[in-house]
Amino acid sequence: MAETERLRCYFPLERHSLVLDIGGYTGEWASRMLDFYGCRMEVFEPVEEYASAARRTLIGTGAHVHEFGLGAVCEERLIQPDLDATQTQPGEDGSLFVRMERAADAFERLSIRDADLMKVNIEGGEYELMPHLLDAGWLPRVRFLLIQWHRTGPWQAIGSLRQRIEQTHELLWSFPWVWEAWQRVDQ
Repeated sequence: MAETERLRCYFPLERHSLVLDIGGYTGEWASRMLDFYGCRMEVFEPVEEYASAARRTLIGTGAHVHEFGLGAVCEERLIQPDLDATQTQPGEDGSLFVRMERAADAFERLSIRDADLMKVNIEGGEYELMPHLLDAGWLPRVRFLLIQWHRTGPWQAIGSLRQRIEQTHELLWSFPWVWEAWQRVDQ
């Protein structure tokens, strides 16, 4: 197993821990985490084909797969699905509409008050989601943050977003443009 693959699954979690998989794709990472920890899992995947695959992957595990994406606004959004490289910017062919929900509202509706681990892999949507979570005061409720920054969208915002994250979290490790992990500073 590659170093980043090992690291992105290694967190001090337990059976009662809550993990949020934002950008769950077909559920492989969520399945691995459930195998390791037996934790509670909420998966958010807006593409119907991928959400259905995640449901099949996670059948019988108790994981909940939500067929919508998380962002700063509630809307129907046009995206370009492309397996694990889905683009938030629509292309000329194969674009489809997906349902997006405002993250703070979705968490409230689902009675999610905090999370032990939040994984974010949303193909450029992190530049919308992270400021929303910070502005809504939600990020301090996350014990560990695992995020993949992408070169799509306003990637120049990474520096300012990291500075804001550093107000409540410390960087544990980083593989630029691959994965990075943060831990809340009060741990």
